[in-house]
Amino acid sequence: MIMPLKKLLDDILYSDIPIIFLTAKASLDDVVKGFEYGGIDYVTKPFQKKELFIRVKTHLQNSVVQESIKEQLTYLLKEYKKLKKRAFQQTKMAAVGGMLSSISHQWKQPLSVISISTADAKIKELFKDTPDIGVIHNLEIIEQQIKFMVSTMDDFKNFFK
Repeated sequence: MIMPLKKLLDDILYSDIPIIFLTAKASLDDVVKGFEYGGIDYVTKPFQKKELFIRVKTHLQNSVVQESIKEQLTYLLKEYKKLKKRAFQQTKMAAVGGMLSSISHQWKQPLSVISISTADAKIKELFKDTPDIGVIHNLEIIEQQIKFMVSTMDDFKNFFK
């Protein structure tokens, strides 16, 4: 008798069906075995119809509640995974932002030195008796490129804040 019950509970189609034992076996060992074999309730004969219906109704309501809880848990688990993924992405973006900030800081000092050297060369060239316009033009291009690089680094740094 127990083998068909085990097969029933092992079958995915029937595994969620609540099993209520209705039997004349009333010893404590029999009751314990009934629960060990997967029963959710144990009713002995003679039984009251009203009591049996109430037990069945209660177990069916519990099954509905359990199913609702499973659905909510599945939904919450999906949401948790989405939030975890988003937090991971934000952490990566913050790390990239920090790295860019560090690179920007490290580049600005050499660019400042180049900028000052360029300005100094430009001033010296302008105060010569015959300044070389080509040199001055090249120095202005270098200054423009330095400003562009600094501006680009600031834009990247601000983007990741």
